[in-house]
Amino acid sequence: GEEDAEFLAEKLSRQEIRYLYTSTERKAIQTGEIIGKRLGLPTHSNAGLCEHDRTGVGYLSNEDFQQAILNLFTKHDERIFGAESGQEAVDRVEAEICRIENETQGPNQTIACVTHGTVMSLLAARWSGLDGHKLWQRLTMRSTITINREDLTIVSIEID
Repeated sequence: GEEDAEFLAEKLSRQEIRYLYTSTERKAIQTGEIIGKRLGLPTHSNAGLCEHDRTGVGYLSNEDFQQAILNLFTKHDERIFGAESGQEAVDRVEAEICRIENETQGPNQTIACVTHGTVMSLLAARWSGLDGHKLWQRLTMRSTITINREDLTIVSIEID
């Protein structure tokens, strides 16, 4: 994980990032701290950027987990896997990104958000029309999604 975070920090050092936000989940905070140290930025933890809430879901076999994730993407308006639906999760993350965007308005105010694969994929599907489940299957910890702040569209998806 630390090696992947160092890779992301190197990749992001080529951009002029002004703000760094993470979810409040430990792995995102740790990743953000490594990136922030490299970029000379403080990290701001934010619960709105957390992963899909799977509260109440116990251990699942790999097969059952894969099916639950598929259902999350295909039946995104139903609470069938945890405490929130895919729709509720992506609404939460999108609202938080828009709030952060409004808070940090100004020229050259590039923002980086360290979040999680499921919500990243749900958001990318909403904003680009991509198949979110197929994207989720391909993402790695080194993946980045770049968003145009002006119109909240996907500029690029890099899967390393």
